[in-house]
Amino acid sequence: MPRISAPTVREHRAARRARLLDAARAILLERGPDALAFGAVADLAGLARPSVYEYFPSRDHLLAALVEAELPAWLAEVRAELERHAAPLDRLGAFVRVQLEMFAGGKHRVGAALGGGAVRPGPELARTVAATHAQVYALVQPALAALGVQDEPAVARLVAACVADAIRQLKGGSPPAAVARTAVAFVRGAVAACATRGAAPARRGNATGGRPSVRRARAR
Repeated sequence: MPRISAPTVREHRAARRARLLDAARAILLERGPDALAFGAVADLAGLARPSVYEYFPSRDHLLAALVEAELPAWLAEVRAELERHAAPLDRLGAFVRVQLEMFAGGKHRVGAALGGGAVRPGPELARTVAATHAQVYALVQPALAALGVQDEPAVARLVAACVADAIRQLKGGSPPAAVARTAVAFVRGAVAACATRGAAPARRGNATGGRPSVRRARAR
């Protein structure tokens, strides 16, 4: 029987699973999704390769677990920022801006590494991504409803697509402040064009959702 390195078997398994996820995340962010092999994960975690299969039946399950592990903190940070703004368009601007700030600060990199067609999702990852999209939609739906947007799901997907493209621009080295300014202004203008009520024009100097624009990404 393997040596238990925690007070209980459950805690032991939780600690090993966390080690594997930490190793997988490091490989994903440093070397990209193609390098995310079970052997590499096991080596970095200091465990035998069969140990990975005890916790993740497939690479698809491992990728899904990485997304699930990061989602709660991401949702909490975005939700907290949205709650600082009352006007619907300001909330949508904040939704865009805070995600770009998170990416620039190193907090939004798992999703960015897996997005943009970098990984072909299997059933498990596809289910996790679908559930994630539903929770993202829940964040922006009240603002879209307040503006009287007719096709809320479609508009929410377009807002999310704008964020994804802005992150790709940041990854490509574009100036963070300029990317944020353009993305926020675009989302505000596009959603305002779809609104049937309550969409006042963006105020000059406040096109970034009520706070200064994205800080410059740290050198990596």
